[in-house]
Order: sequence, then C-alpha cells, then structure tokens
Amino acid sequence: MFTLLLLVLTSGLLGLVQPKKPWLSGILVGIGLPLLALAAHATGLSHHIPPYTYAAVLPLIPVSLAVCLIGAFCGASVRRVFRS
Repeated sequence: MFTLLLLVLTSGLLGLVQPKKPWLSGILVGIGLPLLALAAHATGLSHHIPPYTYAAVLPLIPVSLAVCLIGAFCGASVRRVFRS
C-alpha cells in the first residue's frame, strides 16, 4: 500500500511539473517498479522473490502503470486548474 502511495505521489508530482505530457511521466514511473524487481532478481540481488515467481511480478506492470497514469493525469489536472 505504501508503495502505491509513493508511485501516485511521484507520478502526480511529475504530472504537476510537466502538465503537457503526463502520460510520459506516468509510463516512466510505472514501468520502473516491475523492471527493477525483475532486474534485481535476475542479478541475484533480491532474495525475497522465489525463482518461480516471474509470472507473479509481470502482473505488477499493468497495475503500476494504471496507478501512475492516474497520478500523473491528476497532477496535470491540478496544474491546469490553478493556472487558469
């Protein structure tokens, strides 16, 4: 839950800073968590993910993308409201 909150806040802040392309910041932040988890497991840095759970990490991609896109578009909307 805390991770999702951090993802929403980070992408919302980036959407607030760059309101013209909120989709880009949402995608960049959203794809980072699953890719980092897979990279850490592939390099042997992560011991909390068993080797048979690559399929369990892959569903994180649409979830984190959706959460980050919502945050980024909310941040861009807040910027547009306060700008006008």
